[in-house]
Amino acid sequence: MNNNRGLWIALAALLLLACCCGCALAWATGSLALGGIWAGASAIEQDGGEWQAWLRSLREWDGDWRDWTGPWTGGTQASAAVQQALTVQGPTTLDLNVPVGDVIVRAGPAGQVMIEGTKRAYGATQADAESRLEEIEIKVDQSGDRVWVRVSGPFAGGNTGRAPHISLMITVPQQTTVAAEMGVGRLQITGTTGDVTANAEVGDVIVTDVTPVEKLSVKTRIAGVDFTGALVPNARYEFTTDVGKVALRLPEASAFRLDARSDIGDVTVGFPVAGRSSRDALVGAEVRGEVGQNPTTSLYLRSRVGEISIKPGR
Repeated sequence: MNNNRGLWIALAALLLLACCCGCALAWATGSLALGGIWAGASAIEQDGGEWQAWLRSLREWDGDWRDWTGPWTGGTQASAAVQQALTVQGPTTLDLNVPVGDVIVRAGPAGQVMIEGTKRAYGATQADAESRLEEIEIKVDQSGDRVWVRVSGPFAGGNTGRAPHISLMITVPQQTTVAAEMGVGRLQITGTTGDVTANAEVGDVIVTDVTPVEKLSVKTRIAGVDFTGALVPNARYEFTTDVGKVALRLPEASAFRLDARSDIGDVTVGFPVAGRSSRDALVGAEVRGEVGQNPTTSLYLRSRVGEISIKPGR
């Protein structure tokens, strides 16, 4: 039955992805295409010329992959550094809105918000790439101890097929509340003390050693959710995703009330669950109950397609 259940899970996931997640399938198709390019690399190298030089440069490249340009990368690339420092006085609130890009938010010295990064755009020519780069705006506003970072611009692929991209490292005081709206890209939040609300379309959300005051909420559509750290008494943690894995790594002495369900996928809990109520359906699973002594923290975990895992350790 377990073997058949695994097969049903795989089939159900594929059907749902085929119906609802065309972008995920497109990404997989692109990966296969790139694999085909590598498979034919030896034949291309025998032909010599420009393709051989491009292949050699790719194999020897040790920088950021976005900075490499070749025959299938869509022309040339233009980039510009981003850097801005702001002074704050007390507990800080950071509002993010990033349609396309990777963002790291990390705790740093008190009294300052530092925004550093790179924006990139692509074009058939260098002039075209630079023109598109100028259209990308990273707007930073401040009102007291509240900071807004908003990214806007032409994020379609244009005539090269490659979409512009933003990479940001934002260093904030430890006492910072984070509210993030992410489109396509990865969000990492590390070491802050304050509530977190993060919504992401496509891209993983990774939360490490974050201490909420009342609530930590992450919602994604096509992305994994990863949390590592200690739980706060009396706080509520909500991690939900349409397609993706939810993974938690917690201290062994953790205490929490658990409500976890995957519609298509397993739910595995590496802690003894008192008052356990489990449902092990054909393609889904559910676990409810309490972990530890007199828990006041609640975990609400949901995945439509994907595994939910709660394990002790880091």
